[in-house]
Amino acid sequence: MNKARNPALIELIIVIFFFALSATVIVQLFMASHTLSAESRIAGNALVATQNWLEELKSDPFDADNILSGWQKESNEQQSTYSCFLNEDFILCDEADATILAVVIIEKNQTDAGNLIDISASVSRTNTDTASKVITSVATSIYQSSAEVSQ
Repeated sequence: MNKARNPALIELIIVIFFFALSATVIVQLFMASHTLSAESRIAGNALVATQNWLEELKSDPFDADNILSGWQKESNEQQSTYSCFLNEDFILCDEADATILAVVIIEKNQTDAGNLIDISASVSRTNTDTASKVITSVATSIYQSSAEVSQ
């Protein structure tokens, strides 16, 4: 006697397996896109923040202490380095809560013809396993002739 087998059950098992496999791949793609979106948002915010700092410092590079108030300052005769710790929303915080390190370097070169001021700003990750990962780095220069300096 030959028993009749029901092919619908086997087909149903194959279809369920196919949909489970497809769902797994789609969930992984959604997680990867969410991570990529978060990194892109942070990179965009970092670029906007560094450009804002540079524009403010270009307007008055000798007022950096007020523009970058709340930042840690190290300076010598020619160079001032400002640094601060930020969270992912680019709000000042202490080092324990920080995920981002911002550094602004102002270098003043005085000559007889005038002043050349180089300003660079960089934003990097603080919580990477290896060395800090630079998110963005922007630099600019300002020249003031000796006539403008004496005014």
